[in-house]
Amino acid sequence: MDNRTIDFNGTSEEAKKRKQIARTLAGLDTNMTLDILPELDLLIPRPSQEEVELLEESILAEGLREPISIWKHNSKQIIVDGHNRYAILKRHNLPLEVNILHFQDIEEVKDWMINTQLGRRNLTDEKRAYLIGMKYEREKKQQGRKKKLDEEKRKDFPLLEGNTSNISAKTIANQVNQSDRTIRNYASFYRGVNLLSTEMQSDLLEGNIKISKGHLKKISQHAGQIKQPIQDLEELSKTVERFTLKSAPMPKPKASRALLEKDMIAKAEQVFAQSEHLTVEERAQLLDSLSQWAQSQKEQL
Repeated sequence: MDNRTIDFNGTSEEAKKRKQIARTLAGLDTNMTLDILPELDLLIPRPSQEEVELLEESILAEGLREPISIWKHNSKQIIVDGHNRYAILKRHNLPLEVNILHFQDIEEVKDWMINTQLGRRNLTDEKRAYLIGMKYEREKKQQGRKKKLDEEKRKDFPLLEGNTSNISAKTIANQVNQSDRTIRNYASFYRGVNLLSTEMQSDLLEGNIKISKGHLKKISQHAGQIKQPIQDLEELSKTVERFTLKSAPMPKPKASRALLEKDMIAKAEQVFAQSEHLTVEERAQLLDSLSQWAQSQKEQL
């Protein structure tokens, strides 16, 4: 396997042409080392052991079918797609083939990675929920920054029209074929997961542990009070319990017997007053019914 590099700068047609040319040229076999950023690595689904073995067999038998995508930034060559392929190639000391993708900053990298991962089939339900929640939160934040910049511009140019488009749960819902309520739940799930330790996040998103979405929603509602990442399930349970007790409504003070009797008599008088249109016999029957009800309640004591 030869080492090849494909630079994807320019239009899609130019990139496609360069890709075709580059794949026909054999480069030098160099020991290229790529960089992995933990905050980007979290966006990549972890394959099962069986999937790793099948991928490894395929690479050893047929070579690399799809190059590893990287972002060159500050003298680093950061992997944005192909973490698992890279691990296999390094393990067997095989040369690399990479695509160089161009991004303005790491935020644009994350947007690209989120959309790329959401197009894949091997995502756990937790990972998909996390990515969709992240997508919604990120686009909301970007929309807020853009709105603020537009407002600053209009101070100097009052006639400048602002962009009135807003990112809403419904917007993302249409993109991923879900309800807007589900998108808001995913956003709450995403915020809750971010309050966990890195190890817990990885275990949860890969399906190795289960955590109630209600628990994640509860801690996300009190994110400002959580100063350190939650380390394990026991700590999570205690944290949820603390916030649940804290937010529980205070029980109403018990009314005295005298007040209860007074209130009951007042309601009975009100009912009897509304029965003025009844005949004397009917009113007598009503009083008898009230008396029977009172007696039955007394017998239950």
